Amino acid sequence: MVAMDYHWLDTLQRNNLYEDVYQLAFEAARYYNRSGRLEIYVVFYERALEAKLLIQGGELLYVEE
Repeated sequence: MVAMDYHWLDTLQRNNLYEDVYQLAFEAARYYNRSGRLEIYVVFYERALEAKLLIQGGELLYVEE
């Protein structure tokens, strides 16, 4: 397992900058996915999903009826 410091995402999240957390984590996930570092990709992708849920207030906003 790769040890990384994600304090910058935590700082943004503590300041309720969820959109920034989402965008940065998603872009980092894309980068690590392309470079084949899937362990790190998963961490950033999960952080992006968590931020997206916080942005949406836990609701599924994109559900088609």
